[in-house]
Parts: sequence; structure tokens; C-alpha cells
Amino acid sequence: AASEFESAVLLYEREGAGRLRGHVIALIGVADARILLDDPARAAEALRVACTLAVRLRSRHTEERLREVLSRARQRYPREAALRELTDRLRDPASGTLPIPVAALPVQAFTRT
Repeated sequence: AASEFESAVLLYEREGAGRLRGHVIALIGVADARILLDDPARAAEALRVACTLAVRLRSRHTEERLREVLSRARQRYPREAALRELTDRLRDPASGTLPIPVAALPVQAFTRT
């Protein structure tokens, strides 16, 4: 399933912003598949990109799905630094990166200083 989701991600990237929600959902699927394949680093990277793109959406369903998969990844890999960092960004508005709610933020919120 991971290769199918990764192919979908590439297709969405070629089609542009008009397919943003599908792109984010495909990235979440990649992360979910990477969790099942015991690949926490690639799962974390897919979730990071999904969060970055999700900020442009106003989709409660997409945000809930993202949080669900991130939670599952954190349960399975509690020591994975990238997943811990992503969870902290979602939780901590002071960090200036991914506070809750994700959909309410401008794209600039994702840039590191």
C-alpha cells in the first residue's frame, strides 16, 4: 500500500493546488502505511509535509485524520524524535509552527526562524 500512496502523492504534486485536500489525504495514507511497515522516520516526514499543506485547508475531517495517524504513530514509536517534535508543534502555540487548530494558520506559521 505504501507504494500506491506514494504514487498518489506524486500525481497530486503534478496536478497542483487544486487537488490539495487529496494530496494531504494521500500523504496521511503514506504515513499510515509507513507505520505498518515499521518505518517511523518516513512516517514522520509524510506527516510533517501533510501538516505543512493542511494549513491551507479548512477541513475538519482532514485535520482529525492527521491527528489520528500521528497519535497512532506516537503510540507505536514513543521515542521517535521527529514524531515527538511534530506532536509538540501541534500542541504548543508558542512554538510558532503548528498550533491548534492547524487549518486556521497562515502558511508563514510553518517557517522556521
